[in-house]
Amino acid sequence: MKSLKFSLALTLLMAAFLFAGTAAKGQGLNFSNTSPTFVTVAPGATVTFSGTLTANPVSTEVFINGDGATGQFVLPPQTPDPNVTYLSDEEFNSTVPLFMGGNNPSNFTGPLFSVTLPLNYPLGDYSSVFFITGGADESAQDTLVSIPFEIVVAEPVGVPEGGASAIYLLLAGGVCFGAMAVRRRKAIRVSAST
Repeated sequence: MKSLKFSLALTLLMAAFLFAGTAAKGQGLNFSNTSPTFVTVAPGATVTFSGTLTANPVSTEVFINGDGATGQFVLPPQTPDPNVTYLSDEEFNSTVPLFMGGNNPSNFTGPLFSVTLPLNYPLGDYSSVFFITGGADESAQDTLVSIPFEIVVAEPVGVPEGGASAIYLLLAGGVCFGAMAVRRRKAIRVSAST
């Protein structure tokens, strides 16, 4: 009898946790990334961030009405400043559906936004948040999901200038040594046969 009471109490406790987790999600979108949201790149690189958006709950239609960004990389204003690096939401505008859930597809996987760094971009650690707005109708501007991301701009890593020259010198030396060994072997054969 004790084990039955314990099992019942444990079942009720697990059900309470499940319902509490479901209620905390609310209406909107869930996001899972398909590309890293923390990247290290060299100046001049373009970074594209991708992910999967899922309507939450799937049975309710969610209008996707816009997007935005805060932090180091933001969307360009009407008159962009040539000294500022902006985030591009062209991927979002051209690929993400206007509605999700309900009678529409409940998820989307693909590119969401990108950042192109100029060649002279200063080295450092930069973070921003990309967000998607929408809600229950076409005029809703609730934040449905926020996607924090970080870009570390670092010096490119590669073979130093002198490294390639050293490799070519070693290779040339090895070829010369091999040629000398073959020539010596021929000379020994010729003297042995006479």
